[in-house]
Order: sequence, then C-alpha cells, then structure tokens
Amino acid sequence: MAKKHAAKKSEAQEPAANLLGLFVIDLTEEQKRELKVSGGVLVESVDGSAARAAIAPGDLISQLNNTEIKDARQFNALVAKLDPRKVAVVLVRRGEASQFVPLKPASN
Repeated sequence: MAKKHAAKKSEAQEPAANLLGLFVIDLTEEQKRELKVSGGVLVESVDGSAARAAIAPGDLISQLNNTEIKDARQFNALVAKLDPRKVAVVLVRRGEASQFVPLKPASN
C-alpha cells in the first residue's frame, strides 16, 4: 500500500506577523465604502512592538512612514525593508480617531 504524501498547506497555516508585529489583511470593497477610504489594511492580529503600542485587531492602518498604504502586499513589502535600528511610524485609525503610532521593528 503506497503512502499518500500530505500536500503542503501553507495557506492553512497561520501566517507569521511581520517585523512590526502586525498581521494585516486587505480591506474589501464594501469596507472601503463604509470607512470612506480608498486604501489601507485591516489589522487581524498583533504581537511584539505593535501589541506593546496597543494596536488592536480591527484597527485600520493607512500609512507607514508617510507612505499611503494600498494593500497588505505593499504594506508587508515596505515593512520588510525597514531598518531595525530606526523607529517606524504607522497612521492608525480606530473608529473615527486617527493617530500616528511609533513602532520599533524586531531584529531578524
């Protein structure tokens, strides 16, 4: 009897948070309309620096170091290029309030 090889299910595994301790997802078109925004990402889970800064699931991130965020892919690409010796600043919206939050990237 031949053994079946288990297919790798990388999509099923919980993705790791990025260097800022953030796991973000794209906004749906409906969410963009409701929030009256054209871009940004939704925080799904937090860890590390982001958790210490009180960023919470459900927060909207619209900027990273004064760069407008369009989607999760762009956000994660920008985070991957951050200098771990420098503090990064994200613009976080919770409800009707927005504020800039400084975050220290984790060292690899």
